[in-house]
Amino acid sequence: MDKLTFKGTIKSIQSRIRLTRSFDEASHTYLGYAIKIRDD
Repeated sequence: MDKLTFKGTIKSIQSRIRLTRSFDEASHTYLGYAIKIRDD
């Protein structure tokens, strides 16, 4: 498997969750992260 190489600066990292609500409980599922990168 080939590796991807990049050069840049991370601007922000935001966790992504899905919130599910029902009558008796609320739960959430982690979907991963959204990362914004500025190209140098």
